[in-house]
Amino acid sequence: RYTWKVRALPTGPYSNVEEFVLERPKYIPADKPELISPIGVVDVVPGFVWKTVTHATKYKVWIQDRSTGTSYAYEVDDNSMSPPPYVVAGKRFYWKVTGGSEDGWGPESDTVEFVFNKDNSYRIPPQCSSDDRYPQAPEVVVSRWTGEESSTESIDSNYKAGALNDDGRYFVFSSAEKALVENDSNDEKDIFVLDREQRSIQRVSQTLEGIGGDQASEDPAMSGNGRFVVFTSKASNLSELAFNGKNQVYLWDRETKELDLISLHSDGALANDDCAKPQISNDGRWVVYNSKASNLVDNDTNGNADTFLFDRESRTTTRVSIGVDGSEMSSGVLLHLAPAMTDDVSMIVFTSQEKPELAGPSTVETPRFIYARRLDLDATLNLCTNSAGQVINDGCDNAALSADGRYLAFRSQSQALASAGSSVPRVFRKDLLTKNVQLVSKSTSGIISDGASGEHISMSYDGRYVAFSSGDSRLTYGDLSDQRDMYQRDMQNGITILLGHKVQGRSANNQSINAVMSNNAQVMALLNVARKQTLDPETQDPADVVSWLIIGNPQLDQCGDQCPSDPSKTDMGACGCGIADENSNGNGAIDCLEGPLNTPTALRPEDLIPNNEDHNFVWEYSGSDAYFAITLTDLDTERSERLYARSGSTLALPESVNLQHSYQWKVRAFHGSLQ
Repeated sequence: RYTWKVRALPTGPYSNVEEFVLERPKYIPADKPELISPIGVVDVVPGFVWKTVTHATKYKVWIQDRSTGTSYAYEVDDNSMSPPPYVVAGKRFYWKVTGGSEDGWGPESDTVEFVFNKDNSYRIPPQCSSDDRYPQAPEVVVSRWTGEESSTESIDSNYKAGALNDDGRYFVFSSAEKALVENDSNDEKDIFVLDREQRSIQRVSQTLEGIGGDQASEDPAMSGNGRFVVFTSKASNLSELAFNGKNQVYLWDRETKELDLISLHSDGALANDDCAKPQISNDGRWVVYNSKASNLVDNDTNGNADTFLFDRESRTTTRVSIGVDGSEMSSGVLLHLAPAMTDDVSMIVFTSQEKPELAGPSTVETPRFIYARRLDLDATLNLCTNSAGQVINDGCDNAALSADGRYLAFRSQSQALASAGSSVPRVFRKDLLTKNVQLVSKSTSGIISDGASGEHISMSYDGRYVAFSSGDSRLTYGDLSDQRDMYQRDMQNGITILLGHKVQGRSANNQSINAVMSNNAQVMALLNVARKQTLDPETQDPADVVSWLIIGNPQLDQCGDQCPSDPSKTDMGACGCGIADENSNGNGAIDCLEGPLNTPTALRPEDLIPNNEDHNFVWEYSGSDAYFAITLTDLDTERSERLYARSGSTLALPESVNLQHSYQWKVRAFHGSLQ
C-alpha cells in the first residue's frame, strides 16, 4: 500500500494525499487442456499426457473408476502423470485435467473414457446412446452405389466376406473402390485393411513396390493379432511364379511389408488350378485353403478340389481332406465353402460331398457333409451327426468352429434335426464334447425358422454368439424386410436379435446381407444394403448403396456390466470375466498378468566409482518383462540397502558406496509397481 502527493517546485503547496495499491496482472489459464492419451511414458508403464496450457504452472487431474464410481484428484507440476496403482488393464475409467496458477484454476478439459489393454496399450470404448446399452451410429467402412437394384446373390458374389481380428481393431475386406488409397489405378478388386484406432486404410494386395495386382483379389482373412492377411488373386504381377492365370493364395505381412506366395507344392511348384477361401492361424504360421489343383501334393488323383495345409516355417504342403480310412476322397471338397481350424491347429474342418459309410437315404439330391481332420489323432471324423451320434442323412455345411474346437455351427435342412414340418435349411450348433445339437435359427420365444437360413454363419471365439442369415422375418419383432437378413443368437441366454435394427434405424428397404464378428464378440461388421434410399451421385437416379458397417455387438452391454455372466465382476479387469483379479503372492502384480520369473546372472562391476555410468551394476536376464531389485551389502559395516531398476540390465552405483569398503550384491526380478 502506498500514499502519494504532489507539489510544484520550488515551494508550491502539496496536493491532497491519496492512497493506492498496485495490482499485478492475474494470470489464470484461459484455455482448457487438450488430452493426448494414456500412453507408455516410462518403459511399459502407462501414463497420462496432455498438452501444456499458457500460464499454467500446475495441473489438477481427476480419474474416476467407472465400475465403482470412486473419483480421485491429483495435483502435478508437469503435463504428464504416471498411473495410480488402481489403474489396471481391462477396467474402464474417466479422466479430465485443468490447468492452474497461483491466481486460480482455468477451465476443465473434456472428459474422456478409456480402457487399458493387457499389453498396456489403450483403447476408447464404444460411446453409447441414451438407453445406455446400444452403441451409436455404425462406422461406415466403404460404400458403393450400384446404380440399379442388386440381388442378394450378386452382392454376395461381388463383395464376398470381410474379417475382423480378435479384438475388432482391424477389418480386412475386398473392394473395387479407387478412393480408399492414393494412386489406386488398377481397376480391379483389391484387399484393404482398416485400422479402426488409427482411422487409416492400407492396401495389401500389391507388389513390394506398392503396385496393385493386375487381376482381382478376393477371399481375405486375417490372423488374430491383425499382422498377417491371406487372400486369393489371379494377378500375374504379385509374384514371379504366378503366371498361369489361376487364383493363387498369398500372405501379406503388415509388419515387414512382405508378400508370400502360399499355394505351392513342398518342392516349390505353383498350384496348377484355382485356390479359394484361405484361413490363417493366429501366429501366421499355418494357412489352410481349398484348391482344385492336382499338383500340390503327390498322388492327387481324385480330379476334385481338396483342402490343403501350408506350414510357412517348413515350407511344406499337406492334404488334410482325406477319408476316414486315410485314402483320398473321391468326391473332394466344396471349393467355395471355407475350411476352419482351431487355435492350436489340432483340428481342421472342411465340407465335402463324400457320403459317410453309415449314411441313409436323403431328401437332398446331393447332400454335403462336414468332416474334421484331427491332426493330433491322425484321424478323419464325420461331424454331421445328431445328438445320438447318428449320421444326418440330409447332410450339413457352412461350418463355423469355436477357437478351442468344442462348438461347431452349421447349416442343415434335416427335418428330424429341427423337429419341424418343413424341409428348409436351418442353423444348428453342436457341442463336439457332449454331442448335443441345438437349433440356432429360432426366435427368442421359440418360433422355428421357416425361411432358408444359414447362407452366412459366424461364431464368437467361445461359441456363445452365433450370427446367421435367414429369410424368416418372424425371428424378431420389427423386421419389416421380406428379404434375407442377418440375426444373432445368444446361446447362453436364448435371445435372438435382428442385427442392425437398433443401431441403423432400419426400415423395410434396409437389408443386412452378411455379418462377421471379432473373436471376443465385442465388434461386428455388417454388409448392409440400403434399397433405393439415396441418389446415385453421378446419375441422380435412386440407387442401392452397399456398405460395410462396423458396430458393437448389440447383445453385449457396451456401457454397463461387461461381465453379465460373472456375478463377481462388472468389468473385465486385468484378467477378463470369470477370472478374479487376485494378487496371491502379495507382490503388487495380478496373478494372470505375471509371466515366469527367471533368475538373473549378476556380473561383477569393473570398478567401484560412484555415479560413473561406465561402471554400473550389470546383470543378464532372459524372461518376461520385469522390474529388478538389487540388494547391496557393505561387508565392513554390515549395512544393506535396496535399489530398484525399471527394466534393462544396468544400474548406476549409488553415492553411498565407500571406495575403501568391501561389498556383496545380488539382483532378482519381480512383478508389480515401483510406486
